[in-house]
Amino acid sequence: MSAWAAYSLWLLPQASAQEALSDLVVRLSRRFNTRPFAPHVTVHGDLTRRLREVTTVAQDLARTLPVQRWPVRGIEQSPQYYRAFYLAFDNCDAFASLGPRCAQAFATEAGLSPFAHLSLAYGTLDPVAKSALVREFAAEIPQTLTFIRDVEAITPADIQALARKYLRDETAWKAEVGPSQMAAGVASGTGQAKGK
Repeated sequence: MSAWAAYSLWLLPQASAQEALSDLVVRLSRRFNTRPFAPHVTVHGDLTRRLREVTTVAQDLARTLPVQRWPVRGIEQSPQYYRAFYLAFDNCDAFASLGPRCAQAFATEAGLSPFAHLSLAYGTLDPVAKSALVREFAAEIPQTLTFIRDVEAITPADIQALARKYLRDETAWKAEVGPSQMAAGVASGTGQAKGK
């Protein structure tokens, strides 16, 4: 068993959308009685590697990935825990190229996201309640989302700062985030990595 932390590569929406989506995630977490999280599109999760290795791959992806603007198809749902209630996208072909590049760089397909999606709620959720909430929240869903690029190594302290900034519910995050739940994200800005 490795003593390294588990990291994920994320695409993060631009700041204006991040705040609105974070508010929606918090409201849905209260309705479903589930934990909130920072809205993101997972490219590759569960990477038990050194931070430097994950950040190097993320920097390479960020350098070659143009800013992404994806039309939102709508809210969809599935029985899978991390895709229980999510935004689905159209015309996000660039996402498909990220998986094979990550799999090659990390020598594993384990943890790759099967398709581009931005979860709004995690958990085993009642299908009838989910269907009703699709109708209720459909008007709040943006027509497109822009994902701006940079590389950022996110530590548990950074995740708690995101919680304070966007979710305004640090208590829920403290219960969720431990040393093994850090993330390295393809996010916004210059392409410079933070962290070590």
